[in-house]
Amino acid sequence: MSNRHRIAGLLVAKALMITLFAFGGTVATTQTAEACNGVVRGLSNVYRPSRNSGFLAVRTGPSTRFRKIDEIFNGQRVWVSNRSGRWAFVTYNGRSGWAFGRWISVRC
Repeated sequence: MSNRHRIAGLLVAKALMITLFAFGGTVATTQTAEACNGVVRGLSNVYRPSRNSGFLAVRTGPSTRFRKIDEIFNGQRVWVSNRSGRWAFVTYNGRSGWAFGRWISVRC
């Protein structure tokens, strides 16, 4: 596959995600996970937002390019219902979003 085709495919995928968000949809992912309980672990115990330390950002999509909508902390229990690469779609306290999976200990 040529670079031109890869770029075209990425542009189409990005346009689809933007369209889905504009109409209240969710991001379609290529990888589904069994829904499991999880706990946030391994973060710094010192909250330093200026250094992005001490919290796990919850985002509108599975990448740091998406807007941060919340923060979760060590010990927070979450429900992991989907995965996209190293990112996990989490639900907690009636809220949902994407968080980097490295900091979530999952038990199925």
